[in-house]
Amino acid sequence: MNRITAKEVLEILNKVKQSRIEEITLEMGRFTFQARKSTPPKESPPAEIYPDPIAGPPTARLILAPRLGFFRQAVHPGDLPLVKLNQCVEEDTPVGFIQVLEKMDPVPAGIQGRIVRICVADGKMVEYREPLFLVEESREKR
Repeated sequence: MNRITAKEVLEILNKVKQSRIEEITLEMGRFTFQARKSTPPKESPPAEIYPDPIAGPPTARLILAPRLGFFRQAVHPGDLPLVKLNQCVEEDTPVGFIQVLEKMDPVPAGIQGRIVRICVADGKMVEYREPLFLVEESREKR
């Protein structure tokens, strides 16, 4: 067996994620596959994400990327984005997707409020815990 399918890669990644394994290397002929769990950064987000300081109300909160992948504002290119600037969102409102290979995982807002900044362009590769949106939190029931 000198070939590995995308489905097998995802299965391996899921097994590593669910286990205590921190790193794995598979060698099959000339093919080498390496996977390593990432640890969340302990410092603030990189400067290139915010060219200027975050200005906003004291209730401003970030929606962070739940995993590494490509950020998508809609399921298909050319579709309307799931959320727009100044749109109100609930905790379970999907605000985008993280695409890994062919799989699209929805990103819920996780917070109730109003989108005040979109931090990532559609189709951009994002790192784990990279800011996607800045939301002005609202505790009022809608």
